[in-house]
Amino acid sequence: MIVVGITGKIAAGKSTIAHFFKEKNFPVFDADFEARKLQETAAQIQRKIQKKFPNVFDKKGKLDRQKLRFEVLKNDSSLRDMEEIIFPEVKKKAINFISQNKYSPFIVLDVPLMWGSGIDILCDEIFYIETSETCRHKRISERGFLSLEELRRIEKRQKQEENNLTDKVLVLRGDISLLETKLLLDSYLRKKGLIR
Repeated sequence: MIVVGITGKIAAGKSTIAHFFKEKNFPVFDADFEARKLQETAAQIQRKIQKKFPNVFDKKGKLDRQKLRFEVLKNDSSLRDMEEIIFPEVKKKAINFISQNKYSPFIVLDVPLMWGSGIDILCDEIFYIETSETCRHKRISERGFLSLEELRRIEKRQKQEENNLTDKVLVLRGDISLLETKLLLDSYLRKKGLIR
């Protein structure tokens, strides 16, 4: 079994790469999805969030994700607090995902903050998706859900991840054509003996 991580800055093209592997019927773990699910459904996580960020729940006790994002991205300390709540639980989910798919020859972990979450140690190799700032910012503005200040704070945090690029990291361009990306990934899977 090969466990491969996918990481990179916001709007780098991580989801596109993950989707490619999903289409090949390989199991793909989505850390963002799991983090959202934990925030919305796990009582112990909600209690911890409420303790640190009491203003992010409505009168019925439902988490307001927009308020939470605003609070978390206010300063570095708030961001660290949220990471301390979420990262250990997401890592547990990733470990469980690998265990559930142990008979698959190839498993993908799509994790925006690969090293910050500690999930890198679960990976045999990591794809770091490198995309120009211009391209990423264009994609973000098309999505229209982040302010410039929020984007800067996220990028500052993700910049720290670049310090961890090692031999097990394969850098892949995220601003090339979809066809070029598919050809590169097909070639990678062929070399691993996973497709013909």
